[in-house]
Amino acid sequence: MSLVLPKYDLPRIIFGCLAVLCMLAASLWLLHPFLISLVWAGLVVIATWPVMLRIQAWLGRRRSLAVLVMSLLLVALFVIPLLFMASSLMDISARLSQWLDSDKLPLLISGDFLHSVPFIGARLYSRWQAVVADRGHSLITQLQPWLRHAALVLLTQLGHLGQLIINGIIMLALSALLYMNGEKAAGAMSRFARRLAGQRGDIAVTLAGQTIRAVASGIVVTAVCQSVLGGVGLALCGIPGALLFTVVIFILCLAQLGPIIIMLPATAWLYWQGEAGWATLLLVWSLAVGSMDNILRPLLIRRGADVPMMLILGGVIGGLLTFGIVGLFIGPAVLAVSWRLLVIWVNELETPVHAAED
Repeated sequence: MSLVLPKYDLPRIIFGCLAVLCMLAASLWLLHPFLISLVWAGLVVIATWPVMLRIQAWLGRRRSLAVLVMSLLLVALFVIPLLFMASSLMDISARLSQWLDSDKLPLLISGDFLHSVPFIGARLYSRWQAVVADRGHSLITQLQPWLRHAALVLLTQLGHLGQLIINGIIMLALSALLYMNGEKAAGAMSRFARRLAGQRGDIAVTLAGQTIRAVASGIVVTAVCQSVLGGVGLALCGIPGALLFTVVIFILCLAQLGPIIIMLPATAWLYWQGEAGWATLLLVWSLAVGSMDNILRPLLIRRGADVPMMLILGGVIGGLLTFGIVGLFIGPAVLAVSWRLLVIWVNELETPVHAAED
C-alpha cells in the first residue's frame, strides 16, 4: 500500500516561515540602535542625491571628492546651528548679568511697574506685595508641583537632545557610505521590490524616491527660508539672541508651528521698550514671513507629489512624539510615501501599470 503524499508540506512551510521571521526579528533587534539613524540617512541621501550628482559633475565625475563635499556640507548644517545656540546663550547670559547689575532689579522687586498694566494692574500689585512680604514662600509652595513637572520635562528634553546628537553623528557616517554606494543601494532596493511585487514594486520604489524629495524640499526648504528671513528681521530690529531665536524658529517651522510664536512676542517686547517704529516694521515682516508656508510649501511639495497637508502635519506630530526631534524628518516622509503608494494601489484598476510608468 503506497502513501499518497500531500501536494503541500504544511509543517515544512510553517517552520520555514517561522525560521525566516526569527532571523528577521533577530536582525532588526541587533540593528535597533542604528535604525533611526539609518532611516534618517536614507531620507537625507535620497533628498539630496541630485545635488550630489551635480557636485560630482563639477568635480570631474570624481565620486570620492563629491562625497567629501556633501559630508562637509551635512556636518556644517548639523554643527552650525549648535554653535549659534551656544553663542546666543552666552550673549543672553551676558545681557542678563548686565541687567541684574543695573538699577532695574529694584524696580522689578518693588513691583511698581505693575500699576501700568490695564484693568488688572492693582490686583497684580497687591498679589506681588503679598509674595514679597512672605519672601516668596507661598508662591514656591504653589509652584512646587509645576516646577517638579517642568524639571522632569527638561531632563527628558535634554535626553532627547543627547540622542539627537548621537543619531546625527551616526547619520553623517551612514550618509557618506550611502553617497559612495548610492547606485548599488538603489539597485538592491529595486531588485527586492521586484522580487516582492514584480513590475509594480519597481514603480513603487521610484514613486517613494520622488515623494521623499518632494516632502523634503517642501518642508525643509520652507523652514530654512522662514527661519533665515525671520532671523534677519529679528537681528535688524535689535532683538537680543537673534541667532538662538533663528534656530528655534527653524525647529518650529519643521514642526509646522510657524515663526509667529517667536516673532510676535519679540514685536510686543519692542513696543514695551518704546521702539514703535521698529516694532511696526517687525510686525509687518512677521506677517509676511509667517504666510510664506501657505504658498511656498504646497508649491514645492506638489511639484513632486500630491500629498495632503493634513497628512504632513500628522506625520510631523506623530514623528515628534514617537522618535523625538529626529521624527520631524522621518514622520512626514514615511506617511507621505505610504499615502502615495496606497493611492496608486487603489487607483490601479483605473490606471494600468504601463500608464504609471509613463
